[in-house]
Amino acid sequence: MADAGLSGSRNDRPGLQLVLGRMRRKEASFLVVAKLDRLSRSIRDGADVIDQANRQRWALVDLGSGVDMSTPAGEMVAGVLLSAAQYERRLIGVRTKEGLASAKARGVSLGKPTAYPDELLTRIHRMHGHGLSLRKIAEMLTNEGVTTTKGGRWHASSVRSVLNSERMGALVAA
Repeated sequence: MADAGLSGSRNDRPGLQLVLGRMRRKEASFLVVAKLDRLSRSIRDGADVIDQANRQRWALVDLGSGVDMSTPAGEMVAGVLLSAAQYERRLIGVRTKEGLASAKARGVSLGKPTAYPDELLTRIHRMHGHGLSLRKIAEMLTNEGVTTTKGGRWHASSVRSVLNSERMGALVAA
């Protein structure tokens, strides 16, 4: 089972939960992972899975390290591997945040351009300028049958995104 496209930092991945349920029901006696950091990039979540394996008496097999996690030494090595995976995940987050801030400082346009007509942008800007809350603007647009670019309901966060968009900034400045 694979959770393609989902981060190992999350323990609520559907594939992982499915497999852990099968292990709990004793439908298999071992769980094989290519590498421990593919199972989890969180010390706590990885340790929880290892503890669950030990309590429920099924084996967790890491093909990448070959460590027997049912032994005290194996648990210790697994802890070190999980710690390294969590450290790497956090480093990637810091580097990504720094890279985005640097790109933004250089004037690089980030994110998807706003695809709404100028008339709608002007209207949202005017409503906000008249003191309407983000929630009220979203409620009014939804009630009028105006959909977001994805065809959904408006929320305060979607109104905020439109108000903070580069297109809105350019439209207001013109």
